[in-house]
Amino acid sequence: HRGEEACGVAVSRGGDLTVYRSLGTIDRMLSSFMQNVGGDADRGIIHNRYSTSGPSDPMNIQPVFQGGIALGHNGTIVNTERLRSSYGNKYQLNTDIDSELLACMFTEVNGNIADGCRKCCEQAVGAYNLVILNNRGEIGIFKDPRGFHPLSWGEMDGVIYSSSENIGLRSMGLYDSDEVAPGQLILIRKDGRVEQITIKEPEE
Repeated sequence: HRGEEACGVAVSRGGDLTVYRSLGTIDRMLSSFMQNVGGDADRGIIHNRYSTSGPSDPMNIQPVFQGGIALGHNGTIVNTERLRSSYGNKYQLNTDIDSELLACMFTEVNGNIADGCRKCCEQAVGAYNLVILNNRGEIGIFKDPRGFHPLSWGEMDGVIYSSSENIGLRSMGLYDSDEVAPGQLILIRKDGRVEQITIKEPEE
């Protein structure tokens, strides 16, 4: 419901990541994904793009992919020039958006989701709700310590779902959801175990 600019999906097949992105609506993207890639993945993340950083260009569609990490980001980072000067010398940056710089932070810690979230707290200034999928089949749902934007998660029929707004969960019949706390990480292990980790105490 956030717009029809572009969207993308990243899925895991036993740890191997596939990222598929296109301009247009989620329905259109998923239909094309099923035709061209197939639906045998056991977990994934989807991002619906409404531009706040970078031009409306196919290269800027999320999830971004960097070093075995797929990342979806809702928010805006304000110290992008400093981060780009740091990570641009270490990694090949393929987009104009701040989200890829956050993905670099997870690459710095070899895809460890909790450590990557800690690095975001240390280096990123601004708002960042994140969904992260690594090449070990783990998913992270994280809200920055200031908690600028809503981020909901819940379980239905043994499956964990998350959405930037709980209307996305209610639309699929999941009414009993929780709000991710500022500075909190919901970590879904490959075997399905769910851990709730306080990465950093909430900030005013």
